[in-house]
Amino acid sequence: MSLRDLAEEKLPEFSLGWDLLKWCSKYLAQPDGDHKGDAWRFSKEQARFVIHFYAVDKDGKFPYRRALLGRVKGWGKSPLLAALCCAELLGPVKFSHWEKDGKKYRNYVPGAKPKGRAQPSPWVQITATSEAQTGNTMDLVIEMLLNGEASKVYNIDVGRTRILTPGGKLEPVTAGSTSREGNRPTFVVLDETHLWLKSNHGDKLAAVVRRNLGKFGGRSVETTNAPAPGEESVAELSIQAAEKGRPGLLLDYRAADMAAPAKIDEYADPEEQDAQRTLRRQALRYAYGDSCLENGGWVDLDRISEEMDDPATTEADARRFYFNQIVQGTFQWLDPGQWAAIVKYVPFEEIKSTDRIALGFDGSIRDDTTALIGCRLSDGHIFTIDIWIKPDGAKDWEVPFVLVDERVRHILKNYNVVWMYADPAYWQDIVGRWALDFEDTVFEYWTNRKNVMSRALERFETGVQQKLISWDGNPILNEHALNAQIEETPYGKLLKKESRGSSRKIDGIMAAVLALEARADAIEDGRDSDGPDNTVWSF
Repeated sequence: MSLRDLAEEKLPEFSLGWDLLKWCSKYLAQPDGDHKGDAWRFSKEQARFVIHFYAVDKDGKFPYRRALLGRVKGWGKSPLLAALCCAELLGPVKFSHWEKDGKKYRNYVPGAKPKGRAQPSPWVQITATSEAQTGNTMDLVIEMLLNGEASKVYNIDVGRTRILTPGGKLEPVTAGSTSREGNRPTFVVLDETHLWLKSNHGDKLAAVVRRNLGKFGGRSVETTNAPAPGEESVAELSIQAAEKGRPGLLLDYRAADMAAPAKIDEYADPEEQDAQRTLRRQALRYAYGDSCLENGGWVDLDRISEEMDDPATTEADARRFYFNQIVQGTFQWLDPGQWAAIVKYVPFEEIKSTDRIALGFDGSIRDDTTALIGCRLSDGHIFTIDIWIKPDGAKDWEVPFVLVDERVRHILKNYNVVWMYADPAYWQDIVGRWALDFEDTVFEYWTNRKNVMSRALERFETGVQQKLISWDGNPILNEHALNAQIEETPYGKLLKKESRGSSRKIDGIMAAVLALEARADAIEDGRDSDGPDNTVWSF
């Protein structure tokens, strides 16, 4: 990256970023890759961000108190943040004076340039919702310092969980937000804020961090991939605030053109497919910018294209992970085409009473639906038994508990049910009686157990992708299946509605997931056959 080339662009009139770029290249090392140990170099896009974030006005004040950097995975967000953490700990990040022709000035004079100095008591924090997130950036910081000139020039005490300097420190933070209240950091990194949700208290942690920074004029940078719309993640709220023109917030977000195709139409003629690939390639080059090989970087777009064409990659995932697009349906769980491809029009009425089946039940009280779904053990065919839905316009409506109870008991008594999983939430008493009356057949399955539920969803998704299962074409089940959105957690994927209070229900597909899981456990338990004949004959 040439500073001369960068200077030709439209950039802030005054910035400490120019000297900061030089400082990082002088004192820090490349932390990984083929050039590990070499002097650190910013890509042009990374350098542009640094110059904007460290811009100052004629009074030497920063116009930005915080920034959001939104890029695709692999672009280089973590190394950039690591370099900034090192600079905030040791480098010239605080305005000192104006300089012109070798002379220093307290106030701005025409032609002068701003100069920085180190923070007198730096306190740098790398924050995230998990240790894995902070650990990645922390590892890069350690490598940059230990393998660079900084370790020879500065008095640094490097540990795995903190870095100390005379009067300063750098630390990763994953503790609860309440334990962070009262800190006085000078610079904080908020990593992968699309994962900072109300459910994991990421919103509270972000609020505490910003209050702490405000006490002494500290600043922050958060990074994100494309956040899910309607999820109200910290990243989504920051982007909305920037778009509304909130002062002091720098937004640097890059996404590919929405018109670009994410998946190549397999039914199109070869000429049209080539045109689609060309458009997609252009979109990828824009999204990845300086990080792709074609622009002098490190990301192989041929490999990215192969990942996008993989049948296991949905269009939604392709747009989110590789185009960095924020669109409704980004987190749609099942690929509509793959889901439609496994329809087998065999309704419940055509299931024989002698067929071994498993059941899945997901209940509600008022607003959500209640669903009872079956799954045939022999072939994994999923069929709809009943879905109880709130009538349009109905007020003070409740699920007909008595009717549901009667229906479930009728199926358990008159069909060859070998295993049933029922989510007992809101239905503890009724599900408990089912389990007592149909012992060794009905079992509770709490869907709020994230690690267990994530594995069940993975089984179902694999069944759809590999065409190992089928479903009956029921329109309500289809609607619920395509409504289901995914939430990424440390445990894996979990299902959710597109937003809290949404009328787009998912209870039917949740019951189907439980039915398939019940089938799997029934087969593992040997209930897919009559077992060996234990009759003993004597002659």
